[in-house]
Amino acid sequence: MSTHARSLGSRSGKSYLARAVESWGAALPDWARALAETADLYRDAGKSLSDLGHRVGLHNSVVSSVIGKKYTGRYDTIEAKVRGALMDATVVCPVEGTIGRDRCAANQSLKFSAANPSRAKFPFACKGCPNRMGAKA
Repeated sequence: MSTHARSLGSRSGKSYLARAVESWGAALPDWARALAETADLYRDAGKSLSDLGHRVGLHNSVVSSVIGKKYTGRYDTIEAKVRGALMDATVVCPVEGTIGRDRCAANQSLKFSAANPSRAKFPFACKGCPNRMGAKA
């Protein structure tokens, strides 16, 4: 491994997966494991957490916080983005049809826009959608 790739790893020198297992313990969810494993693959390829964050739709500090189980925000949103971007999870959207779970999460945060017919539908369609973040199953 090059010096550059090593500098892209976790500060402790451990793999991201080892850090996740240590932080989460036996409760390590499959999506957090997939995030940590992908972070290790990115590091080995000489890429950074910023590159991974861009792929998943998260800031690199959020990726690191989630792996270390120190994130203070909503984990369901992170889980949806990881499942969609890294685990190929899909949902049926009432507006767009079958889409990735990460795109669904992104669509839910869109504000109403009369200039874009699709965006005009999201605030209303997402409100009653079973895929909505925080919706009861």
